[in-house]
Amino acid sequence: ETSDTGVKILFAVPRRSLKSAVIRNRMKRRMKEAYRLNKKHIVINLPNEIASCYIGFLYVSKKEESFRLIQQAMLKWRIPSDILTHSKDTENIDVNELPL
Repeated sequence: ETSDTGVKILFAVPRRSLKSAVIRNRMKRRMKEAYRLNKKHIVINLPNEIASCYIGFLYVSKKEESFRLIQQAMLKWRIPSDILTHSKDTENIDVNELPL
């Protein structure tokens, strides 16, 4: 997804976690809807000097979860403070130093 804020979002549900393509797609739809409904709470933490940002959400559960649980987990997500404290020159950020 690309919005006027320059944020691009990735939703991934690995085949190792959920074997059925139908369930994987359902989980991706739930994740996308949870993001869409809560986008203002997630993206609000981005500082103004960041022109663009890539955010990835990886589904790690081994079973199908409810929309409510996915939404609650997404609302708990915050941008790590280490990323926010870097200078405007993002080309010099060493990705090995970022928290995982």
